[in-house]
Amino acid sequence: MRLRVADAVSVLDAMGVRRAHFVGTSYGGRLCFGIGERAPDRVLSLVIGGRQPYQMDPDTALGRLITESLAASRAGGTMEPFVDALAKWAGAPLPADKRALWLDNDPAAIEAASAAMLAESDIAVNLRSWQFRCLLFVGAADVDFFDGAQRAAREIPNAEFVPLAGLDHIGAHLDQDPVLAAVLRTLDADAQGDSDAQADVDV
Repeated sequence: MRLRVADAVSVLDAMGVRRAHFVGTSYGGRLCFGIGERAPDRVLSLVIGGRQPYQMDPDTALGRLITESLAASRAGGTMEPFVDALAKWAGAPLPADKRALWLDNDPAAIEAASAAMLAESDIAVNLRSWQFRCLLFVGAADVDFFDGAQRAAREIPNAEFVPLAGLDHIGAHLDQDPVLAAVLRTLDADAQGDSDAQADVDV
């Protein structure tokens, strides 16, 4: 996580941005928790979807699906097994643009990143000290992350928690329209209150 946060901070440094809004879902949401913990002085606000900052249990239905499909992707040299597994979990074909983005990855690198994530302990242990605004949203049917995300929202002093009715992890990742108003409200509150917002950075 230290290295992944350093990558994000390096982007800000290269752009000459002191602080930014970070928006991330799923894996990107976990990175947002890491940024909030390790680089709080670079954060205007965090919008985190479908994630929690605590140690993960790899032995869940979603955890096994990700691990097994990524192993198949690495063995075959293509992300197609992983992407097909996500579509099967979602119960519908993935949007063409998202499918293309997921396919345009190195399977070995993605599997290594996933394995590192599953081996991590808690990545944010100081949530009660966070001073920036946070929005956490998660599908109400996301059994892997709902409870942890709700717990994190209770610990963060200036956090809003938005459950997305009827959506699981993949559904919330694909359909973020229900939470858009809350996202814009979070960004607008900080943009009005801080003149340092030189740019928004989407992680």
